[in-house]
Amino acid sequence: MSRIASIIDAVAAWTPVYDSDVAIAVRQSSTLIETLQPDDCPLRMLLVVDDDSESEFEFIAMGGTIKAAWRLIDRLYIRPAGEGEGIAAWADKVEAYVSSYAGVVRSNRNPVAMVTIPSFTYSSGVREWGGVPWATITMVLNVEDYKNAT
Repeated sequence: MSRIASIIDAVAAWTPVYDSDVAIAVRQSSTLIETLQPDDCPLRMLLVVDDDSESEFEFIAMGGTIKAAWRLIDRLYIRPAGEGEGIAAWADKVEAYVSSYAGVVRSNRNPVAMVTIPSFTYSSGVREWGGVPWATITMVLNVEDYKNAT
């Protein structure tokens, strides 16, 4: 198993809370689905590449250590866009999810040996999956993966 796969597996095991009454399923590249149904949500999808953004690996040598810096997308699909009353109906859950997620990252900044997650960014919005617009919360984890150069 590659280090990237190990990191993704570790992040998949995280349990941020969106709605305390609902469990959040997780899918990664090996278990992605072509179409998403409302009953599948909320659903986290872990992606190393996104359909409308660049992904980048940055390599930095520091003495006897090499750092690879990259990003992991952790997107929560909430429901089809247009269902419900709009963001006012779920803004409190978004706030709670971001707070919960920050706590999970803080507690798991080193998901595997020689890997750190120093920060993440987040946004909410509408994203398509299978041609259908979905209300989402997107977390982008900044991953730093260290390896001895020898």
